[in-house]
Amino acid sequence: MDKSDKIGLLGGTFDPIHNGHIEMALYAQAHFQLDKIFFITAKNPPFKSQTVLLPANFRHRLAELAISNYPNFFASPVELNREGVSYAYQSVEYFKSQNPHAELFWIMGFDAYSNLDQWKNSDYIKSQVKFIVFSRGPKSPLLEDVFLVENFANATSSTLVRQIIGDCGTNQITKKSLLKDLIPESIISILLNQAPKPVIKH
Repeated sequence: MDKSDKIGLLGGTFDPIHNGHIEMALYAQAHFQLDKIFFITAKNPPFKSQTVLLPANFRHRLAELAISNYPNFFASPVELNREGVSYAYQSVEYFKSQNPHAELFWIMGFDAYSNLDQWKNSDYIKSQVKFIVFSRGPKSPLLEDVFLVENFANATSSTLVRQIIGDCGTNQITKKSLLKDLIPESIISILLNQAPKPVIKH
């Protein structure tokens, strides 16, 4: 890799991936001149205990399909290949080892950044990456190596998508209409017709 390479890392449960994730990545790519962005599906996230999740491999497959039209976006299986809890620092170690001269940027929302000190080996993460932090409103200036994107308006959430999909009182046509502005068209039918039963993470 060339020393000028700038790589974005966007981690999450992607349960499921939605347009908000992709819009964050597109903004980061355009405004921070990122050469590649990797979408990292968390297999077993530490802060999602007792939460219902779609199976990890299915969430990863949805991410692959959702970003397939973006040539510099990649769905990384790095956390799927590990057993146990999915820790971000391990993914940072992996991408640093694969791209020792690249500049790494972790793309995240403000709420997640606010809890960064609770992440395992957070000091290591801070030493290896710069952060691109998205906020829905104005926020106080952050630390060095933290780039704040304020007033990033996107109300889409994975919870809202799941609520629409799971609504037994709504027919498929209406669900598709409601979902078309929330998730990429390439995954709507798969989510409605092929989604396996969610699993409860303890």
